[in-house]
Amino acid sequence: STNGDITKKMVNVTDSGVIESVAGSVGSITLSDLKLDLRRLVFGAVPLIKRITPGGPLILEPFTVTVSGSFNRDDIMKSPLLEDALSRLISMVLRRRVRSIRDSLDFAVLFGRDYKLTSENAPFTKVTELANVEFDKKNRLIMTGRAKVRTSPGAPTLEQAFKVRAKLGTRKGGQFIRLVEPELAFVLECPKPLEANLEKLCTRLKIDAPPRPPPIYSFFPIYSPFKVDDSDGFDLGEDNAIRNIYIQDGALRFELRAVLRPGRFLGSHYIAFTLPM
Repeated sequence: STNGDITKKMVNVTDSGVIESVAGSVGSITLSDLKLDLRRLVFGAVPLIKRITPGGPLILEPFTVTVSGSFNRDDIMKSPLLEDALSRLISMVLRRRVRSIRDSLDFAVLFGRDYKLTSENAPFTKVTELANVEFDKKNRLIMTGRAKVRTSPGAPTLEQAFKVRAKLGTRKGGQFIRLVEPELAFVLECPKPLEANLEKLCTRLKIDAPPRPPPIYSFFPIYSPFKVDDSDGFDLGEDNAIRNIYIQDGALRFELRAVLRPGRFLGSHYIAFTLPM
């Protein structure tokens, strides 16, 4: 559906694994302002009668649902929707880091930027793999994976490993979700070409190849916490708001309020929530 200049996408959470994750965790779901057509509730499933019973759909108007619960590491890794959400947040903070590097190379302080943040000439970042999610002792998220990075259209696209440590927070009354005080780890790992050449050499010498050494990480701030602008974070839309979100006891705990809207498609009734594209 369309609301003003904002195009919204209908999300089917039944295919995402979120329902199973919420059901397996401790939490609650509260419905507010829910208006039902009791005629449909009583006679809706009875053959013939449901065709002649007056009234419209079972749910008459949009209503509010408040969900409080928690997700542990396994819940996040098994849910494509949660994994995609974290990947988008990581891409945002990585893009700011790449943007600052390009601004330094282009002397943007003196000449200004020659691109818009939403144009094709802007720096490009995309998380291609979210390999692991951890919680540290200071109640922070540690996310490991790989991302594609390109500073400008003419520059080569590089795929690099990353490790980001941050907290989760909100802005504008919970409408925006973002990573708070993100830190990027300097990753030192064995290059794949060197590893491949070493395996070939060991094969010729008929000896076992040594195991790949684990990466070495050193964290540093991605940007100053004071440099938070209006574009920071992911917009959940006017219908949604995160009332509370924090990490405790190795789990991501939250309270989310969303407006669900009834609709009909190809003769079937549904309820859905919306997110800005």
